[in-house]
Amino acid sequence: MGNIKKLLLSIFGCATISMMISSCGMLDAVKDRYIPYEIVGTQESEVLVKFVFDAPSATEVWLAGSFNNWSQSKSNPAYPAVPLAQNARVVMSLDPATGYWIATIPLAPGRYQYKYVVDTSNWKEDPNTPEHVDDGFGGQNSIVMVTMPSGEKEAPEEKAPEPVQ
Repeated sequence: MGNIKKLLLSIFGCATISMMISSCGMLDAVKDRYIPYEIVGTQESEVLVKFVFDAPSATEVWLAGSFNNWSQSKSNPAYPAVPLAQNARVVMSLDPATGYWIATIPLAPGRYQYKYVVDTSNWKEDPNTPEHVDDGFGGQNSIVMVTMPSGEKEAPEEKAPEPVQ
C-alpha cells in the first residue's frame, strides 16, 4: 500500500509541476501581446506616438525609421534636442514597471517604416506590428500608420483676411 501511495504522490507532483510550467508558458504568451505602438495625443499638427518594444536582455534600444532617416549613430544627439526631420537619434527608455522599452515621438500623419536598434548593432523588426515590408537586406521593416485622432485638426486653419471698409 505504501508503494501505491508514493506512486500516486509522484504522479500528482509531476502533474502539478507540468501545470505550473505550462501556465508560465501561457503567461509568456500573454506578455508577448503588448501593443507595439499607440497614439497618445497630439501636439500642434503632429500626432504623439508611443512605441513599445520587448527586449529584456538589451542594455540600450533606439528607434530608427523613415521619420528620422534611419538615424542610429551615436554622434547624433538624442531626441528631442534635434527634430526628427534633422535625423535625431531616438533613444528609448526602459520602463521598470513593465520591462518594455518605450519612446514617445511626434509624427505628422502618414505611413512610416521603422526598426529597433538593440545594443548599437542588432536591427530588429517589431514582431507585433500587423504590417511589414521588405527592408532590402533580407529582413523586414515594421510599418506604423499615423492618423490624426478624430475631432483633431490636421493643421491650423488660416484666417480669411478681413474685408477692407
